[in-house]
Amino acid sequence: MGNVKKFFAFLGRFCISAVFLYLGSIQILDWQGSETNITNLICDWHASINDFPTIETFLEVLLPLNTFILILAILFKVVGALLILFSYHTRLGAFLLLVYLVPTTIFSYRFWGLEPSLAEPVFLSFVNHIAIIGGILTLLAFGSEDTLSKDEDRGELPFGKGL
Repeated sequence: MGNVKKFFAFLGRFCISAVFLYLGSIQILDWQGSETNITNLICDWHASINDFPTIETFLEVLLPLNTFILILAILFKVVGALLILFSYHTRLGAFLLLVYLVPTTIFSYRFWGLEPSLAEPVFLSFVNHIAIIGGILTLLAFGSEDTLSKDEDRGELPFGKGL
């Protein structure tokens, strides 16, 4: 890979990683606020789900696990971002970020339950997250050309060979 391509590949990995490293560090520094945010999010969903007892039960199970959820979210963000940043097991890093980002996007940006005037900014955030998911899916599919990871040279994904 040429130097220009290597530079842009690193810059792209840096941009994706920086967001998740920043978010992880903010959650660590404001641990109580982060736990409260997770609790509020679960409670908001619980209050808005009336006709789905299975989902209500699931949310009731999640509520006391807010600390565990926060620890997992921080681990997935930070470890995934570092793996991508240093181009070491890039696909595994991308997979970890997706495991964090997909449910977070669905749970955090429920534009479909809002009035149209309130839904637009939430919808825009949702679409921005979808774009980030698209970039991470590209990393999951192709890995990193300048990788140190041997499994990516063979085209393997973190959860098995090929799709």
